[in-house]
Order: sequence, then structure tokens, then C-alpha cells
Amino acid sequence: PGALSASPGFLAQHAAMLQPLATTFPAYPTSVRLAQRWVSAHMFCPHLHPEAVEMLVAHIFSAPRAVPPPASPSCALLRFLELVALHPWAELPVILDPSSSFSAGAQAEVMHEFESLRQNQTGGPPMYLASPCDPVCHAWTHLRPCKPVLARLVSYARSSAQLLSSLIGDSTPHPTSSSSPGAPVEDLPAGVSALFNTPLHRYDILIHLNPAYLPLGLGRSQAGKRKRDSKDEKEVRNWAHVPASVLRQGTVKARKALLVGFNPVEKLIAELEAHLGGLMLFFADTTKGEVLGAMLRPHACNPTTAETLKLGIAGHMMPVDSKSTSKASADSNQLILNMPQILHEISMIGKGLVVDVQLQLGSGNKSLKELYTSEQQ
Repeated sequence: PGALSASPGFLAQHAAMLQPLATTFPAYPTSVRLAQRWVSAHMFCPHLHPEAVEMLVAHIFSAPRAVPPPASPSCALLRFLELVALHPWAELPVILDPSSSFSAGAQAEVMHEFESLRQNQTGGPPMYLASPCDPVCHAWTHLRPCKPVLARLVSYARSSAQLLSSLIGDSTPHPTSSSSPGAPVEDLPAGVSALFNTPLHRYDILIHLNPAYLPLGLGRSQAGKRKRDSKDEKEVRNWAHVPASVLRQGTVKARKALLVGFNPVEKLIAELEAHLGGLMLFFADTTKGEVLGAMLRPHACNPTTAETLKLGIAGHMMPVDSKSTSKASADSNQLILNMPQILHEISMIGKGLVVDVQLQLGSGNKSLKELYTSEQQ
């Protein structure tokens, strides 16, 4: 998000803009949480800000339509997925106006700004969200999601919308069947839980994290592969933030030791993007995930030469091995990614938090240790 979104005044305006929806439509708050859970479960947290999800769900409840606003969170989730999957993002912005404060002239200005950006070489934000607080889309989606991530988001939303539509048509229990609106995904019916399972095999690299260092609420791997914790394991996990030596010194010192608002997963992603963002995109569920996913950018997958090498990735390239390629390729001075070095760098950046780095692209799902062993042989 840009500097505008960090302003306390802007955050207050954003909250004031959406607050009437929560009182007018009882399903709106739960629908937002459900949509945010879907975004997190499919590891789009680094690319789609929670406030952007709030705006998309608010658009479903407030935009003039031939059908009435959704009356249940499950219906709202379906409409949210259909909006993401079917909206022509390259041709139209999403204009949120819950209080009808946008005049016809103001909406025309939004369209003019949008069309001007689309005609530029950069094209502007791929996901263009405009509101009375932010008519020029400088806050939540100005930089993210990028075009490849938006395409991936649209694809996932389309598949999930088809699944949820079929479940609702078959009278399958909805995601609101749990007694608590904030109930975890694991407690939902099996059919609906599939909406929140993401396939990890679609990532080029998997980064496995140490659950002992994750904040409270983290620690359950994707797709429900982790068994439920025992009572003792839950107690240890809940107090993993504070060392036992600190707890024994009293509540005052224990309270000072708590790092409120500190999320090591978000810090790790920021470090990885600073060092390797030119090579790959990182995906994470920052609320419940023990695994980060990484996908190589298209230009990083193809062999290149020193003359055409993109700025910022030279330190991660190596010459093509003449023993494993044809003589023509070896003589062309082609460069390819030095994957052992990249995986080692990821491991070093996340030292302590990262327990394993697994390469899934053309390596037979090898871990970092196995990759180094095969390289030495």
C-alpha cells in the first residue's frame, strides 16, 4: 500500500465509509472475514491487502444490481468470488460508493483517470479500486496485485466460485454452519473446506517454517495435513511467544516481552522480496500457514546471455553446464539460474525461522540438502 493508506486520517475515513454497511447489512462483517480467509488460504496475503478485500465485499452489498444484496455470508462469498473472476479488470475500474456521495461528474473523472492510465505504457494498477476516500486508486491496490498475480487470483476465484455454486445448489451446508462466525476452516463441512485448500504443487519453491516461532493463530499447515494438536502441544504453542524464564518473572515483564503486531512471516517476506523480488513472486498465508510458496518470474525461467541480462539478477545466474547441454548451447555463453545458490540464500535470510527449502521445479521435489548432495555428485 502507498503512503496514503498509512495515514491515520485516511484509515479513519476508510472505516467511516464502510461502517454504515456493517449496521445496515448484518452479513457484511462475517462476509468480509470469510472472504479474507479465502484470500489467506490461497496464499495471496502479500498481494491483496485486507482493506482491498473489505472494499470488494462492500461493492457487492452497495452496488446497484438487479438482484438484492446477499443475505448470508455464503452467498456473499460466492458473489465476491464471481466479482473477482468475472470483472473486466483491464477495461473497467471497481467504483465503491456505499453512501452515494459520488456525483456523476466525480465518476466521470474516475473513468477519465482510469482510461488515461490504461493508455500509458505502465497501464496503471491492474486491480483498480476507486472510492470517495481514494478516487485515484493510490491506497490499497496501487502496486499490488501485479498482472501475473491478478491472473492467478482470477483463476483461483473462478474455480472456487464453480465449486461453491455447485455446493449451494446441492444444499450442502454453508460456511456459516459453524456456531461461531470466526470458526476455523477445519471445523467446516468437508465439501466447503475444499474452498480453502490450496494446491502446493503449483509453486516452484516451498519454504517450510518453524511453527515454534510463528505468532499465535499460526501453526496449521495448508490442506489440513497437520493432525490436531494435543492439549499439551496447544499449551506450548500458545505460550511460544514468551520464554518460560520471562513468564516466571511475573506478568509485568511478560507483558513487556510480548511483541504486539510483530509478524515474523511478513518480515521474512519483505526480506525475501528485497533480495529476490526480481526473480520470483512470494505467496503466503500469514494467518495459518507454515509454508511459503515462490514462483519464478517468466523472464527468470529462460536462459539468457550477459548482453540481455536484466538488471538485479546477475548475481543469481551461472553459465550453462557444457556437460549437460549441447555444444551449441555451451558456446553461446548462455546463463541460467543458480538454483542451489538461490535456495541457500533463502535459507540464510530466514535462518531460524526457515527449516527447509524445497525445489519443485525440474528437480524431482528436492530439498536444499538433497540438491546440494546431487550437485556434488
